[in-house]
Amino acid sequence: MVVPVSAAETEASVTVDDLLGQLRRVVKTARASHPDLSDYRLYDVALCAGQKQRNALLDFRP
Repeated sequence: MVVPVSAAETEASVTVDDLLGQLRRVVKTARASHPDLSDYRLYDVALCAGQKQRNALLDFRP
């Protein structure tokens, strides 16, 4: 599942604490949007910084 984390143009730099907070919110939103993930755990996260936004690839596994 690929989800946007933040808009890159609004944040030239981001602290690690801010990024972790954003990722926590994204995971919470993904779980709320996809109830079938309730039995899955977040296994891995890959970050990709594009020109317009930062994306996260969330890998959920049972």
